[in-house]
Amino acid sequence: MRWKRLQSGRLRKRGKKLSEVVVEKGSDKIQHLLRKRQLKTTPRAAPSKSKEASRDDAMLKLSQILASQLDFFSVNIRTTMFRTPRFLEEVNYTQVNLDTPLTFLGNNQHQTKSGKKFFVKDGDNVYDWYNAYIRVNFTFEALADGANAAGDTRSAPINSAFSLIKNMTVKSAGKTVYEADTIHKVIFIKNLLDYSDDYARSAAKSQFWYLDNDATNVTSDAATNLGIRARGLLSHAGATVETIIPLNRYSFFEELSDRRLPPMHLDFEIVLQDDNEMIFQNDGTGRRIVVRKFELWVPQLTLTSEGQKQVIKNFVKSCNLAQAEEMQRTLG
Repeated sequence: MRWKRLQSGRLRKRGKKLSEVVVEKGSDKIQHLLRKRQLKTTPRAAPSKSKEASRDDAMLKLSQILASQLDFFSVNIRTTMFRTPRFLEEVNYTQVNLDTPLTFLGNNQHQTKSGKKFFVKDGDNVYDWYNAYIRVNFTFEALADGANAAGDTRSAPINSAFSLIKNMTVKSAGKTVYEADTIHKVIFIKNLLDYSDDYARSAAKSQFWYLDNDATNVTSDAATNLGIRARGLLSHAGATVETIIPLNRYSFFEELSDRRLPPMHLDFEIVLQDDNEMIFQNDGTGRRIVVRKFELWVPQLTLTSEGQKQVIKNFVKSCNLAQAEEMQRTLG
């Protein structure tokens, strides 16, 4: 994310520069950086205790609040440092299961899309949330009886595993740190702009990324739309589609590319996409997407002794979540 300096305000009182607050904005984040500096000035007679002194006290208190807000989001250790042997001993992916297991209903019924929750309660370890992902396995079948979709049905799931997630909310200690509605549309455009041709033809395939090259929906050998043809081959005849959804495409986690969250609890609540939005077809035949596996995988970092010292140095600081609430809500 490219940052732009929008404003630099200097506050003076009795010939001293008390603080300098620099406000920087990205497309979806506001971060406050504060530095206190002292300037040499000609001595003046000290004024009596007045409203000016009260304003000074209030300004210093505000400075402390702004500084504490920074500590909540991240540590000032760059990712490149964390990933060197000097600080990082090993990385192990930890699996987090849904709070309520998936349900598989009978004929003529759609799978429940809401209430998919992950709770990460480990407050003792450090995680690399930028490289976390959701693993999803799903099948494409007839709504009436769960029969397999044939190869010539002229229908298939739409492009991208990100299309599976409609809404996502992330909370910490009851406070919302990320909230997005109909996020699949935003992520699709974002990926369309960001993915290079080489990436789209290779690594992005693990995300079920097979773009349509025309508006036709023929899935047989005669198909001219190579995107729907590829997605049909992966999902027809009872095949299980295995795909991943990297969290770093969502803005809150994308901003953690060079930062680390402190050990903390995170709660996820996800609403999956409706079947009629997930299926590309040319008729009114009832079909459905059935999610068979939905797991959160997060890299847990085992730090060296020097890495642990850096974590303690940067993380063990006071922080008031209530004061940071407004800034948190601007994320995402």
